Order: sequence, then structure tokens, then C-alpha cells
Amino acid sequence: MPLKGSRIHLDLPSDSGPADTSGIYVLPHGSSYTVTTHSLHSGTFGMLLLSQGIGGGITSTRSTAGQSDSLTLSPGSPSFAFSSTASAPVTLELVGGKAGVGEQTAILSLSSARGTTVASLSHAGQLTVHHSGASAALTLQLFSHGVAAGTSTIPLHSGSTVSLRPNWSHLGDSVSATLGGVHRTLSLSAARAGALSKRLHLTHGRPKHKAKRRRKS
Repeated sequence: MPLKGSRIHLDLPSDSGPADTSGIYVLPHGSSYTVTTHSLHSGTFGMLLLSQGIGGGITSTRSTAGQSDSLTLSPGSPSFAFSSTASAPVTLELVGGKAGVGEQTAILSLSSARGTTVASLSHAGQLTVHHSGASAALTLQLFSHGVAAGTSTIPLHSGSTVSLRPNWSHLGDSVSATLGGVHRTLSLSAARAGALSKRLHLTHGRPKHKAKRRRKS
């Protein structure tokens, strides 16, 4: 439950039933918020913050008893900082751009969550990921204008920063990126965006029957 006097409050149902403290928390704009978790039991969890469809967070990761994690977010901003003591894989998400066909989604899959990962998606569409802690393999799945594409594997060592600015209106076969200040080209493939394509009901990286993605509320 939010602390007494806090600007954070629960989005409670209108009926007279008991309060669901695991429900939706309403966070006012203009501030950053850090959520810290301490796992009592093993399991999976996720934590996303979206405001008018824009935001980010944890799509999925596995926790063990005694594990500590923290996630820092700002309402309405496609950015986050995620810290974990776990070596399990983690899937993170950023959603930016404009509502409708201009929406830009980036799914970040790390082979190990241990350490701190800071990621952001700028108004210009530049995706930046900084990782400190245990070395990890990073793959990206990108979605915009009804098309999904995934990158080749990107090795991340402690202190590594990868930055790229895809052509979101036309996700082609490759994208230029910098990794640790070194320019390189990442290949893009619809086949590598399998998980995202399945979630968005896409065929070969494109919508089935011209279906539009439903924005999260």
C-alpha cells in the first residue's frame, strides 16, 4: 500500500469489495519513481509503467528467494534503470514515438540480468542501452509501422553502451550502431522477432489481415 500522505494512490474498483493491493498504482507526472522488490519465493514477475501508451519496464524475468531488484521509471518517458542481483535472463521493454502507426517499441533481451541496465528511447527515435555488471548477450526486437524485426546478438561487457537510430518507418535489413564508441552494422531479420511477432499477431514480421496493434492502457 502507498504510504500515508504519498502522491501515489491505488486505482481501486468502484464496487465495495476489498482493496486489491497488487493492482494498478497511479503515479503522478513530473517525478521519477524507484520500485524495489525482495523476493520471498521463486517465480517470474514483470513490471511495466505506461502513460498514454508511452513508457517501459520489465516484461519478464525469473526471481529466486532472497533476490533483490529495483526499477526506476518516469511516467510518460520511454526510459528506465533496472538493477538486479540475479543471473537469470530478463526481457525489458520501451515504448515511444507517437500514438497509432508512429508507435515505436523496443524489446531488450539480456542473457543475464545481473548488474544495472539503463535504457532510453529519444524523441528522435534513438535507442541507447548502457550496461554495467556481469557480461551479457543482448538482442533487440523492434516494432513500428506494422513491421517487426530483430537484431543479431550484441555482446555487452561491464560499462558497455550501445546506441542506434533505426529507420522506424522502414525497418530494413540492417541498422548502423555504435558499441563502446566503435561503429558497426547490425543485421535485422523478421525471423529474429519471433516472440514479438507472436505477441502482436504478425506473420513474417507483418500484421495478419492488416490488423493494428492494440495500445496498452
